Amino acid sequence: DELVNAGVLMSGDHNAWGEFRRDPFRWFILVPDEVSEKVWQIIKLKEEKKDE
Repeated sequence: DELVNAGVLMSGDHNAWGEFRRDPFRWFILVPDEVSEKVWQIIKLKEEKKDE
């Protein structure tokens, strides 16, 4: 998974995954800036690939 590979979430961290799944927008706002930046880069790459 991209979030695990980017070091954003740990594969066995069920609490973090639960928070992310429950409300990804809230999670994104509350995580440290360096984490949200990694997620934003993943989103940008996906959008660029989609536009190709």
